[in-house]
Amino acid sequence: LAERMKEHIEEKQEIARLAATLVSSQMTILLDGGSTVIYTARQIEARPLQVVTNSLGIANIFADDDGVELVLIGGTLYPRSGVLVGPIATGCVADLHADLLLFSLAGIYENAGFNQNLEMAQVEQVMLQQAARSVLLMDSSKFGGKSLTRVCGLDEVDQIVTDSKVDLEWQDQIGSRMIIVPPA
Repeated sequence: LAERMKEHIEEKQEIARLAATLVSSQMTILLDGGSTVIYTARQIEARPLQVVTNSLGIANIFADDDGVELVLIGGTLYPRSGVLVGPIATGCVADLHADLLLFSLAGIYENAGFNQNLEMAQVEQVMLQQAARSVLLMDSSKFGGKSLTRVCGLDEVDQIVTDSKVDLEWQDQIGSRMIIVPPA
């Protein structure tokens, strides 16, 4: 995760600025532990909020915030990403409802989104089911990349936010559900 936080920083920050504006006060939001989601969490200004996450990094962002009710999902720690995964995590998420899911994946290939760890993917699959609206935050470098586990079809995601370097082919494929953030 520390390495991913150093990659494509400008693009991730551009995506984060826009994604943070999708959050309104009184919302319950689900946040996974992707690097772009961490950048987004740092920029969310809406309060009061309920934040539900399986990410230790995101939990730390909101831990001392009086305007945020923080729900940390339990589970087994996946140390490479600082997220909690496994059957405890999926069970916790299955009992919740959120207005908005902001999440990121390792890659988009053809018509699907992928992640590098099976248990992370399983948690994200349940998050998608429990959210009224889902927004995938992906910098353009991840388009065309496949990883170990299929998380979802692109048709299961309400919107995809990316940077202006994304290939026109993806814009044509995804259409109006893709939000392209102009460079700062």
